Amino acid sequence: MTSFNGMVVAVVIDSLGILSWSAYDGLNWSDPGSDVAPKGYSTSGRLAVTVTGPEALDVLLPHQEKSWYVRRLVPSGMPLAPLTADGIWAW
Repeated sequence: MTSFNGMVVAVVIDSLGILSWSAYDGLNWSDPGSDVAPKGYSTSGRLAVTVTGPEALDVLLPHQEKSWYVRRLVPSGMPLAPLTADGIWAW
């Protein structure tokens, strides 16, 4: 969990490799967003979330080769789903 643009954002990954996120604006949780992690991510379930600026939130998942996958979330402009995945997975 982290704070981003006045919201609390929760990010999780399940054992099937599905990354999910939702934002809480003080009244309601948003519709969840989701994406499938690329092959090779560590199944430990660990991840890190870092705010990289007012327009981006990066989710880092450990790769089995001792590096990180990065998935960037950005504001979508839609109140019911305020964050969307941007670009592609990178590491």
